[in-house]
Amino acid sequence: MPSLYKIKKHIDLESSSRQLNYGLSYRKDLNDDLAFSLKHMITNNLNHRQNSNILHSSYIGMNYKDIKFGFATNPEDSSLETELSYAITL
Repeated sequence: MPSLYKIKKHIDLESSSRQLNYGLSYRKDLNDDLAFSLKHMITNNLNHRQNSNILHSSYIGMNYKDIKFGFATNPEDSSLETELSYAITL
């Protein structure tokens, strides 16, 4: 006969703090096909933890018709990330 085991574990889901996100963004449409954008975010108490660091992240990008290209900083280690995306309309 198989045995059944039960493990009981208390998990505290109460957060120690509230996560605060502050952001500033700007977008300029240069014409119907070309746009330029900037964004900067500051995050305090990441994941609702009071002892977490203040994190900064930034983005700069351009849109040309259906093509988007941008650079972003990773808030964890300040490394630079790039992204290129496009859409094809049929």
